[in-house]
Amino acid sequence: MKIMKKINLIILLLSVLNSKAQTPIINNLDWNGVSIPNSYVKDINNDMNQFVGTYVYQNNGVYFKIILKKVTMVPYITFFADLIVGEFEYLDINNTVSTLSEIDIIYDDEYLHNIAGLSLIENNQDFPCNDCLLNEKRMNLFFSDTQVGSDLIIRRTIIGGNEVLKAFRRTINVGHRVGDNYISNIVPDGEYILIKQP
Repeated sequence: MKIMKKINLIILLLSVLNSKAQTPIINNLDWNGVSIPNSYVKDINNDMNQFVGTYVYQNNGVYFKIILKKVTMVPYITFFADLIVGEFEYLDINNTVSTLSEIDIIYDDEYLHNIAGLSLIENNQDFPCNDCLLNEKRMNLFFSDTQVGSDLIIRRTIIGGNEVLKAFRRTINVGHRVGDNYISNIVPDGEYILIKQP
């Protein structure tokens, strides 16, 4: 009887170890973009948390609001990952677009949010940051203004005593045709300094 208990215990331990081995945890700072099936790209140091919040830019008749939140261990391609997801509102003399009502939707694919990403970047990557601190982290997110997709490179900093999000929009494709119509950005490329809201 004792031998059976030992055998059952060994089988149980081996199955637990085997299941753990199938879900390796990868620090998002060490992730190289390679998809390892069933792995978990985790924000181990909580570097993404600094970006969570509501931010507003208001200048010369332009109003731009972004809400960002962190979602954890969500399915992505063939693995799991922690992501920053968000939605936005943009108003100017010609445009009014708001996706803010979608911020609390839980999608099967969280990349369906209009702002989403998991890539933390260093100072010398994607538009080098000359005034960033040595170990400061930024993020490169995908941003869709409902017309055209782009990179949205974000950085948290302090300006004039205010917590701000510096967001640089860089369009991947300048525009595209749908039938005979040329579709261009609603939110223009460039840098926006958005103030964090309480």
